[in-house]
Amino acid sequence: MAVPSAGALGGARNEAGSGHRAGIAALIIAYGLLEERVPWFKSTAPPVRLRLEADDRVDDIVVTLGDGSRVFIQAKQAGSKEDLDDAVHQWCQAVLAGQCNASDELFLIVGAQAPLRRGKLSQALRQHQQHASATPEAQRLLKELRKQVQADGLDASQVALLLDTAVIKSLDADKGGRDEALGAACLNAAVVAPSYGQAAFAALRGRLKEYASDRAPSDFSLWHKWLKDAKVPLTSDATGALPARLQAEDDAVDAYRERWRHSADTVPLADLGMGLTSLRVPGLAANLCVATPKLHKAQDRYFSGRLASLARRQGRLMLVGLPGMGKTVALQQLASLWAGQPLAPVPVWVRLRDLEPFLPANGPYRLTAADLLKAAHDVQDPHLAAGLERALNPARHYCSSTPSTRSPYAKTLSSKRLPTFLTGCPQSWTLWSPHGTPQPPPLPN
Repeated sequence: MAVPSAGALGGARNEAGSGHRAGIAALIIAYGLLEERVPWFKSTAPPVRLRLEADDRVDDIVVTLGDGSRVFIQAKQAGSKEDLDDAVHQWCQAVLAGQCNASDELFLIVGAQAPLRRGKLSQALRQHQQHASATPEAQRLLKELRKQVQADGLDASQVALLLDTAVIKSLDADKGGRDEALGAACLNAAVVAPSYGQAAFAALRGRLKEYASDRAPSDFSLWHKWLKDAKVPLTSDATGALPARLQAEDDAVDAYRERWRHSADTVPLADLGMGLTSLRVPGLAANLCVATPKLHKAQDRYFSGRLASLARRQGRLMLVGLPGMGKTVALQQLASLWAGQPLAPVPVWVRLRDLEPFLPANGPYRLTAADLLKAAHDVQDPHLAAGLERALNPARHYCSSTPSTRSPYAKTLSSKRLPTFLTGCPQSWTLWSPHGTPQPPPLPN
């Protein structure tokens, strides 16, 4: 019979340890997604941030809670004496370094098969923290722990802090573990569609095993993204838990994109009234062309190309042209083209004159995404507005302008009140027909 090598046994232990740690982290994240407290933490605030393999003294898992307190966790599945000694030493280092405050907690979380002695020490610490009468055995265990942490250099006040914040807990949320069902139940229906709780919890746990090597923090938005990336159907409920509310907002944005997409390759003649019908022109959105205007006599050539292609390369762009040349339709077609591409920017239609109320008389001219959405067309639904606000960072901006000096309002808006996000457009483009010669109009003064 072949005897496993030391390396093989060590690899198996490391794999089991990473699964144990990822299961604990996934269970904590499940409560964070619900915006609920973790029952075995003393704080009533929900988890808002989690980091694996942190740079702190107690480094397996560091959890930041909504009230600013932190929980430092060493995750040791075996729960051996060596694991306990290692955890206690790291607790001492955290206290000596000033990383642990009275509002924080120091955890050792062991697996379900950990020795019974760890459970007895856990009870002794709990009795001490609850100021309950300690049994003779609990007194003996606490005396041994005091002696151990004093040997690590803690003074009397630091010993008291450690005893008040140290917790030993048994959990097993790895695959097939007894607490895996708890994580699945937290997610089921409230965060993901009914009967998908187990799949969602497994997806979080698997992602956390990969993410540990990044040594980077994760928060609610990333936890939510992990579930979306795993293609687990999420619950959509505008009045439910935060993930369900976010999904309702995302669904509203998807419906908004779909409305825009349906307007692609359509000249909206019906908007003019007079009994006209909108005209369908296949390829219109993708094939609209623009050219740079001739800025001075020495310029003997125009740069031209498809609007959709040029817009992808420009952070800011102004489309100029005489009345009736199709600037508005061109931008609508650009919006509809991008709306049908999930990775493209989300289009938001805003008329510059509708931004006037949001601009101060004398500057600075800066607008938030919320300001843009208040002035936007067809964004009355608050769930849609919230979803678009999340999607608008970073944003690209395009505008159209009729070069005319006859409109004092247009001239004032263009020269004095145009906000910072449109100032300094790297290029102006004039709309033209792909079948004709571009004839750019004169630019305004």
